[in-house]
Amino acid sequence: MRRFDGFDKGIYGETIAEGYLRAKGYEILKTRYRCPYGEIDLVARHGIVIVFIEVKLRKTPNTGLAAESVTLKKQRRIIHSALHYIGANTNPCETYRFDVLEVYGREFYTVRHIENAFYADG
Repeated sequence: MRRFDGFDKGIYGETIAEGYLRAKGYEILKTRYRCPYGEIDLVARHGIVIVFIEVKLRKTPNTGLAAESVTLKKQRRIIHSALHYIGANTNPCETYRFDVLEVYGREFYTVRHIENAFYADG
């Protein structure tokens, strides 16, 4: 388990991300979706779009942007997991996208939301 000053870093970042997204009108459909291919931090609906969101938390952006850690290998895992989710949970006619949400800070934080951070077609 990744610790961040005494608490789980992933859950902390995802909780902040959930609040941010809800305030922007997103409906959270699933948190920490797990399947044989991997995990998706958040699955949300924004209008007619299903959004698969990778949340990255850092204390500071001084050592590089958090989104830079979403490598091609990680993207492929998220895409395969999203396809699994789509097959089990949604209408195949819906629109999908992949976002990265960066959270920086500890007690006070800033959020950077990158819509369409990557695409399923490479």
